Amino acid sequence: MRHDESVGPSGDTSQGLVYDFSGRQSPDIRDLSLLLTARMMAERDDRPVWVKALPLKTWEVLHALGLANLFRLFPSGGDAGN
Repeated sequence: MRHDESVGPSGDTSQGLVYDFSGRQSPDIRDLSLLLTARMMAERDDRPVWVKALPLKTWEVLHALGLANLFRLFPSGGDAGN
């Protein structure tokens, strides 16, 4: 998983964090832990966390746990939007 600090889907550097799951078939617990930690840290600065190319199954798990609303889907990637 790769993350880019302070980049939103429009390239605006004030829009938050983007975590790119491109090339990952199934994120593991470390990836999800890092994602949740980033969300907690970003919340202090009132910045969103975007996820890019998040596998649909992972998005479904986040949704089932009531955590999907903590993240924004990066418009250009991911199975979650399909």
